[in-house]
Amino acid sequence: MLNLAPSPTAHNRSVRRVVIRASRPSLIDLRFKGDPWVVAQGTAASVCLGDYPMAQIAVSPLDVPSLNRTLQQVRMGQARRNYLRRIRRLGDN
Repeated sequence: MLNLAPSPTAHNRSVRRVVIRASRPSLIDLRFKGDPWVVAQGTAASVCLGDYPMAQIAVSPLDVPSLNRTLQQVRMGQARRNYLRRIRRLGDN
């Protein structure tokens, strides 16, 4: 049986385990730079973030303005809630 000595670099290496937490981004997350919006494309619509299409959905062209309005209301409603929560915390201190 052949016995080989371990290489000198094998002892110098340290094993480090790095854990990266993955999370799914949300279109209503206010940290995104750019506004989410819905663009009509024939019988479908694309939900875009800036110029990048994130998803396609089958809708009527009449649905696009209401989808944009709803998306904006959800996004700004979250901002309004966060702002009011911050003001309440400052008032408690």
